[in-house]
Amino acid sequence: MRCPQCHTESRANAKYCDECGYELPTVAPLARDMFGYGDDDLDGADTFDLSGDTARLASADLPFAGLDQINDSSYSPASAPVLAGTQAASDITRPFGTPAGAYAGMPQVASGPEGPNLDWARRSFSTDAPQPSEQPPAKARHVARNVAIVALCLIALATAAVGVTYSLEMWGGHVIEDVTGMDANQATVLLSEEGFLVERTLVKSDEVEDVVLSTDPQPGTRMAEGSTITLAVSTPRIVPNIVGKPLDEAKSMIAAEEFANVEVVEKKSNDAEGTVLSVSPAAGTRAKADAKITVEAAVPYRVPSVVGLTQDEAVAMLQLEGYSSKVASVYDEGVEEGRVVGTEPAAGSALASGSEVVVNVAKHRSTELIALTRSWLKDSSRINIAGTNYELGEVVDVSYKGENACAYTISARPYETHSWFGVESETRYGNYERISGTITWGSDDKVASTNPEIKRL
Repeated sequence: MRCPQCHTESRANAKYCDECGYELPTVAPLARDMFGYGDDDLDGADTFDLSGDTARLASADLPFAGLDQINDSSYSPASAPVLAGTQAASDITRPFGTPAGAYAGMPQVASGPEGPNLDWARRSFSTDAPQPSEQPPAKARHVARNVAIVALCLIALATAAVGVTYSLEMWGGHVIEDVTGMDANQATVLLSEEGFLVERTLVKSDEVEDVVLSTDPQPGTRMAEGSTITLAVSTPRIVPNIVGKPLDEAKSMIAAEEFANVEVVEKKSNDAEGTVLSVSPAAGTRAKADAKITVEAAVPYRVPSVVGLTQDEAVAMLQLEGYSSKVASVYDEGVEEGRVVGTEPAAGSALASGSEVVVNVAKHRSTELIALTRSWLKDSSRINIAGTNYELGEVVDVSYKGENACAYTISARPYETHSWFGVESETRYGNYERISGTITWGSDDKVASTNPEIKRL
């Protein structure tokens, strides 16, 4: 059937237009107008008993073309063909070909000897009438849409209610407030009122003392009542009392205060090596992390190296270290005479300040023996060399030959003394001549041997 609203061909037996939902014209409007049936009476009805309404039908003012002959049993509109697959018009309802009124599809009403044949009212008003179980598409969609809207509204309201009550912390625990920067006592009270357990951990900081630095869990975290919140609370860095403690222990104590700028200065002391002598700033002082902490640690006095210095230079250096000195000579031909060859204790030895250090100064045996030889030769002006008396003129040269032996060269003249009758004497001298020889000395600085033999007269 074609819809009079949008002129679209609808499916068979459709009551409403498939395209626009318009109610298609059927016999239902006629029955409603003629007999006063309502839509609720017609919906889903297959037949209607209209026998009691014959008078009303006879007097009805039908607005359809051709119905003025309805009581004529011989009348049959030429333009009302029998639908394919249907019975004759006298038995069933069938549509008019071209109705002149506003309703299209009006069924043919047959007439008999006793008046109008109303069997058609007991049958279906139209072969296009919907089945009882069929809902009009537009109406069904409208109902489904309304149900969906209502359901969505209810869901939205329920969700909003859940969200609001959750945000109001009526259930699901409480959100940890941001107490960073607050006084630790105030923060504790605030969180306790929220139902949390509060613990504190002290953190070295440059901030003001007893200020909350952070929380664990972090602010904004939602936690159940009775959960434990740990507050990191600031505490100042304090220079520890480390005087008198070993350096390693002192360093650990300073590290515990998280000082980053620490300098260890060594200072000579008679205290045990590594003992802390002082700290600056003084112990107990509050200081920031980058403050310079100076630690004086004891190192022992050690004998300085004075090898190669002169005796006077060595003595002066030892005095600077707080040592007294004692000089000793050591025979060493490989070191310049008068230079220090070593100390006792040796250089680098730990020795308390005020102790005595022996300074060993190099002394050559050759020098001693040369001097000793010269002195021995000059002690007497007259000597006897190999049985001949000589008068010494001068000691020309003395040199060290090694193994405590010295070679000498002297200038001397031989002489003889004659006596005349035991009363007068006369000494006669020869010419000066050079005489060379060797004198070997003992460790006791006494002549051990001479060559040629020489005697002092």
